Amino acid sequence: MSEIAFPLGDVSFWMESLEDSDPDTRWQAALVLGIARVAEAEGQLVGMLGDDDDQVRAWGAWALGRLAAVDKVGYLTPLLEDPSPRVHFQAHRALVLIQGEKGMAGVSAQLTIGKAEKAGKKILISDDDSELLNLYKLILETILFR
Repeated sequence: MSEIAFPLGDVSFWMESLEDSDPDTRWQAALVLGIARVAEAEGQLVGMLGDDDDQVRAWGAWALGRLAAVDKVGYLTPLLEDPSPRVHFQAHRALVLIQGEKGMAGVSAQLTIGKAEKAGKKILISDDDSELLNLYKLILETILFR
């Protein structure tokens, strides 16, 4: 797997952006801090898991997974029951990043993707992480160079 390299510089801008009133700014900040694996953001990322916006919750969960925040598993597990398929998927992905596939065996029984299917929502997930990294790169370029 390849990593995206970019000059993050002073993280205070991104840390402050986690508290912005605009949900798009909050989830983008979580994305950047997760990619850069900024451990100082853990507390604020946990706070994002209760946000009203599902994108914010999803990217907050994902960032905690990137940080391998083992002590935050208890905050991520309830998101497996989140009504948003996006949040559900990113919480699962974060837990796999933290605990590995074997560690998820007991938790996987709680997954409720069927709820999303019953609601008529489709979840498109690619197993190819390079596609995901290309998406992150595009988002970062949009954020950093707009």
